[in-house]
Amino acid sequence: MGNRYEQTFLRLYQRLPEAHRYSADRYEVYNWLPRDRHEARKGREANQNEGLPSVLRGS
Repeated sequence: MGNRYEQTFLRLYQRLPEAHRYSADRYEVYNWLPRDRHEARKGREANQNEGLPSVLRGS
């Protein structure tokens, strides 16, 4: 998807559908997400769906 720089995030954010809740880690670029809908979690807790793809990628 790209790197985790602010510029990359903002391009992606423009394409995201509006959500009731966003769950992401505490990386500073995610401060752009609406505070009342951003659930900041520590790394692996952020997205349980990322578990298997992360293992398969080797990261």
